Amino acid sequence: MQRSSWCSVSLVLAAVLSVLVSPVFGVSTTMMDADGNDILDMDNFSMPFLEPFSEPFSEPFIEPLSEPSSAPFDSEMYLSINGTNFYDENGSGLLGADGNDIPDVDNVSEPFIEPLSEPSSALSDSEMHLSINGTNFYDKNGNGFLDPGETGLPGWTIRLIQDGDEIANTVTDDVGGYRFSDLAPGSYVVLEDLQPAWNQTAPGGGWYEITLTDRNAQRYDFGNYNGSIDKLLAEFEHPLMRPSPEQMKRWVEEYEAAPLAPLDPNVTARLAAEPLGYFSLLGRLKYTPSERDQGYCGDCWAWAGTGVMEIGLNVQRNIKDRLSIQYLNSNFDGGSGGDWACCGGWLSDVANFYSASDKAIPWTNANAHWQDGARRCEDYQTSVPGSAITTSPSYPINSIEAQSITTFGPGVTQEQAISNIKNVLNQNKAV
Repeated sequence: MQRSSWCSVSLVLAAVLSVLVSPVFGVSTTMMDADGNDILDMDNFSMPFLEPFSEPFSEPFIEPLSEPSSAPFDSEMYLSINGTNFYDENGSGLLGADGNDIPDVDNVSEPFIEPLSEPSSALSDSEMHLSINGTNFYDKNGNGFLDPGETGLPGWTIRLIQDGDEIANTVTDDVGGYRFSDLAPGSYVVLEDLQPAWNQTAPGGGWYEITLTDRNAQRYDFGNYNGSIDKLLAEFEHPLMRPSPEQMKRWVEEYEAAPLAPLDPNVTARLAAEPLGYFSLLGRLKYTPSERDQGYCGDCWAWAGTGVMEIGLNVQRNIKDRLSIQYLNSNFDGGSGGDWACCGGWLSDVANFYSASDKAIPWTNANAHWQDGARRCEDYQTSVPGSAITTSPSYPINSIEAQSITTFGPGVTQEQAISNIKNVLNQNKAV
């Protein structure tokens, strides 16, 4: 299933890089000129802290997501949804036990977490029943992810909503698991009944939106913590990109080779006439801050580039939809190895990935929600096989390219650098 086509997008990295995807997007970042020579060179290139890239994407022509084809389905086909509601004692968002005295938590055995299934040819059988499942768990460290050692929360109510009406509910089992079965293809919302004195740590928005088409929806987990999680949040470990010298060299070369993002002279004249003002593209995003959390995974580059694409989708097609980060994480470099997504990347990697993929996947597709937040570079593998993610519906991409915005170098003043970034932003390209 496809929804409209993406013509061209550009990602902009302020100060250096701009990526052009089907229509135009933009993202910026700042490089540290350690020796003050106004030249980006390897010896002086340091990146102790990486801001989101500002590479602009040239706006892609994005077709609306197409409706699922009836070909693979029979009117009697059913899908299902499941997960686990857990007690997140320390607010970490991870399922684990800590030996506290809260009744019915420490003695609960760890929930059985089903591995994500591979697509089955049986899915086209008219008698096939699919499901949605997950775990309600005690998020011991409050990170929003189900970690080894975290326990499930039994007896919590999970509700299934469709078109604003509750169509089913269930209570989590002895290990916090839940499941909704015999569901027809369509769009669903899954939420939990929060209990007194508990704080929900996952999902960040409070519920899951899921589009079922051809695969079971799995690991739609609910994290819960008993008490305040403010202290836990302050103690979170921050993710890092760990590029090798070879990767750093490649990034510099790609930055230097990237074409410049075009500056609009009409925008330049307008900004000169009205130098003061406020402008933001944030309203074009389907934005839930608590869910835009990469966790321990060093894939900030993927989040930045995907956000640029989301803005391009809205600018070009007036569609405000979240795009899956997990789809890129699971498929980039095969989802494993020393160069997998959580080890770091560049906006050109986003552009190259989507050039090969030819499509972007909605966050709400089955198994396309973010699940690698508890993974680190040294895990060397995604937690979600790429084949487990439903790729229908999708947004086709016609083209995508990396571009740069000039923000430093001979003759480039601070005022000019800021003006260049403002020019790209006022073209409705994210930076």
